[in-house]
Amino acid sequence: MSVLAMVKMTAFPKKRTELLQTLETLKNSTCKADLGCVKYHFYQEGENENNIILILEWQTQERLAAYQNSDLYKILKGAISLLCGSSEVRISAMPITPRD
Repeated sequence: MSVLAMVKMTAFPKKRTELLQTLETLKNSTCKADLGCVKYHFYQEGENENNIILILEWQTQERLAAYQNSDLYKILKGAISLLCGSSEVRISAMPITPRD
């Protein structure tokens, strides 16, 4: 069963560009680190460009747990604490559906 992690964050307006650059750098590193990351996407909300949603899909709960103990996760948490006014994390397991 794959696991989805969603992080909703609100960047400080003057820090939004820095947050987006950090997320892009982390995307490349996280996907290349062979940690079991299946998908890594982030989006700016249409109504408020300071609202950013990060969605990560992991192969298993164990792979997500390993990521949460990695330096990459520490960098993400540090960026959120410095560049955002608020954040919320949601994690849920989902059945894997075959892809054509």
